[in-house]
Amino acid sequence: MVKTVFITGASRGIGRALALEYAKKGSLIVLSSRNTEDLNKVKSWISSNGGTCHTIHCNVASLDEMREAANQAKKLLGNIDLAILNAGFAESFLFSKSNPESLVKIFEVNVFGLANGLSCLVPIMLEQGGGTIAGVGSLAESRGIPGNAAYCASKSAAGHLLEAARCELAPKNIKVMTIKPGFVRTEMTSGNQFNMPFLIDPDEAAKIIVKGIEKEKRIIAFPLIMSLFSYFGKSVPAALFDLILSGRTFHKSVD
Repeated sequence: MVKTVFITGASRGIGRALALEYAKKGSLIVLSSRNTEDLNKVKSWISSNGGTCHTIHCNVASLDEMREAANQAKKLLGNIDLAILNAGFAESFLFSKSNPESLVKIFEVNVFGLANGLSCLVPIMLEQGGGTIAGVGSLAESRGIPGNAAYCASKSAAGHLLEAARCELAPKNIKVMTIKPGFVRTEMTSGNQFNMPFLIDPDEAAKIIVKGIEKEKRIIAFPLIMSLFSYFGKSVPAALFDLILSGRTFHKSVD
């Protein structure tokens, strides 16, 4: 059983569900997020149900804040058996509306935030003799979807970072896993103005992730059917991909 867990982006959605799932298993937990109000609600629930939980305010896009959070987590937990880099951000990105600031915000969290987490946690785990880092990517990494270009690109970059880290760190007793969810019913997906097939709840997603981590899977991709669509979608010829998606966009209601 995982004894100590550090989770970023733990105030809502999958991060919150993972915190509650590990609390039920009796793990000692440190949670971080920019949203301290919701983070404290998660802590309150865990504490009222007999669990042990600490919270840290952290913006993963800031290397200094990420380093401080990782060091605090180490002090509070003793050893960090498992770190789940879950913090993520999604927003529509339309080239026709010229909103490059959206791309910057998405990459700051989904790519540089992940890179910050890895760079701050790896030295800690090397010092303690090993550990596990699980990073949350997405099945959306497989192709560039119109209306979600920045998000898809950021998750593709995140997947490559985690893959390289997995291979490099395996001989040093640090396991690196990539979590690739499909559509999960969270605040981040609530405004999507398109059909989301095989949509699942965060609690179900958390159970799948925890089970995958326990089995030490390199890649935890779900649901199965969406994973297959994503896998085969990569092999669709560009001409056919363009024909299917030409003129279509998949965006949020705020746009």
